Amino acid sequence: MGFSMRVDAVRCFFFFLLVSLWWIAPVSGQPGQGTLPQNSYEDAVIKAFGLDQDLVNGVQYFDRYSKYKGIPYFMSIGFESGELTLQDKKFYDIKLRYDLLSQRVEIEYDHPHGGFNWMVAVTDHIEVFRLKGFTFRKMTLEVSGEKFYQEIRTDHFTCFVHWEKRLAPIQNDLFYSHEFSDMNATCLLELDGKVSQFKNRKGLAELFPEHLQKQVRQLLKQHQFKVLSATPQDMVVTMNAVANLLKSVLVP
Repeated sequence: MGFSMRVDAVRCFFFFLLVSLWWIAPVSGQPGQGTLPQNSYEDAVIKAFGLDQDLVNGVQYFDRYSKYKGIPYFMSIGFESGELTLQDKKFYDIKLRYDLLSQRVEIEYDHPHGGFNWMVAVTDHIEVFRLKGFTFRKMTLEVSGEKFYQEIRTDHFTCFVHWEKRLAPIQNDLFYSHEFSDMNATCLLELDGKVSQFKNRKGLAELFPEHLQKQVRQLLKQHQFKVLSATPQDMVVTMNAVANLLKSVLVP
């Protein structure tokens, strides 16, 4: 009699556990891995907690900027398909956006019962992500510390650009207390194992060997390249142009 009651109690416990797991909303940006058979205990757990805890182990998103004018994001407010590397694991076709004020990556994921949720990914776990065709890598550089940098690699050098936005107070506005700045860039060049910061065309040209500096300056002027107003795409185009110039000059 006592044994039978204990068995019934255990069965009731697992029944209510399964029911509870079934109705817990998941936090999953699923990376396209295989699925388990439907209606199994494992399937209930996956529905509740997602396929990969490294990806979803973040903070649920909430709107922190309702009193601020403008947007804090990299280039646009919308989520776009991208790639993410977390602790050596790569996730493809993940909906991302990059908050340039908090320097956090946000993920949008579908809810199994309809709609979608937003989540702030754990920055410490992110190694690399790709968004809008640009590659961002978390690096620690002596001249500027650990940050996300747009990475532009060429055969002769690598350019790193850290993008950010700042807040400025607004006076006499009934709706907003602050507004977001335009995107600001901190630009670095790695050449021959040395990383140096540049703030204008002249500073960039002076990072190259002396006999090449005049040609680099002329090229930058031809491209109307200005560090303060350059876009991420301007950075890519200009750095590739400089790399092509070096290639043509340095060919034996």
